[in-house]
Amino acid sequence: MITNDIPIKYVNSSKRSDVQVVVFAKNTSSIYPTTVYTAWHILRGQSSVQFTYPASLGVGVSYKTSGMTVTAGPIDADHGSTWEIMQESMNDSATLKRKTGVAPNPNGSIVIKNTPPATWSGRKFDVAIYKERHILLQEKGLCVGMQVDFVIEPKLYFGVVSHMKVGQSFESLTSVTTLTDFDLSQFPNGIEVTLNVKPGGGELFFTADQYM
Repeated sequence: MITNDIPIKYVNSSKRSDVQVVVFAKNTSSIYPTTVYTAWHILRGQSSVQFTYPASLGVGVSYKTSGMTVTAGPIDADHGSTWEIMQESMNDSATLKRKTGVAPNPNGSIVIKNTPPATWSGRKFDVAIYKERHILLQEKGLCVGMQVDFVIEPKLYFGVVSHMKVGQSFESLTSVTTLTDFDLSQFPNGIEVTLNVKPGGGELFFTADQYM
């Protein structure tokens, strides 16, 4: 679990301005057979860009009603906290409330429960963990009475993609090439990720160094 903000510097040394890089994470405790990934950051051919992996995080839920997507959150959350989705009736707005009086979850995981309402059957929700107010992790279609555990490992994945935008969800990694993961706990003072190209203008690859 990360307890301090980690600066990230991305350097495009490939000299290819058409390269698009996606940065995302994985929920290793997903309850669903199909993993949903979300583009946390998209780096669009910049020669250099800086951003931060913050220690703080938020939680949020979304659902569709009358053809519109309604979102509650993100709400600031502590590692190890438990949250409940409440919607008393179909016409009420859903709310996300922290459950009090419970012990912190192991490994700092965030638990979100779809609490069964008393007066109607309830609905499915998409639930998410946010960092920098962008979705980092997401689970779609959380059923009534079910819960999801988000284990937030300090690991980010970098890969080359095309035609992707921030917040976009994807279930297959076949569209991601040069996929490389970096453990941020090994770079407590910051990480510099460089996109390189092998001699002769061939294969792309990522490397990482301490960010000085």
